[in-house]
Amino acid sequence: MKVRELIKQLETYNQEAEVDVIAHNQRCDFTIAYGSFGEGEGVTKNNTTSVSVYVDSLNNNETF
Repeated sequence: MKVRELIKQLETYNQEAEVDVIAHNQRCDFTIAYGSFGEGEGVTKNNTTSVSVYVDSLNNNETF
């Protein structure tokens, strides 16, 4: 899914609603990150080719 497709879907919902990520049937704190291992140095939010949603508790408390 592309970012624009996700935004288009989210625009159809109440803009004041909470966003949750569910893993193992539980609400989880999450982080939105950009870039991937193959993109190298100098990647920014504006030129990245990859955006990811990480479940914080499943990523060993790594900082993104």
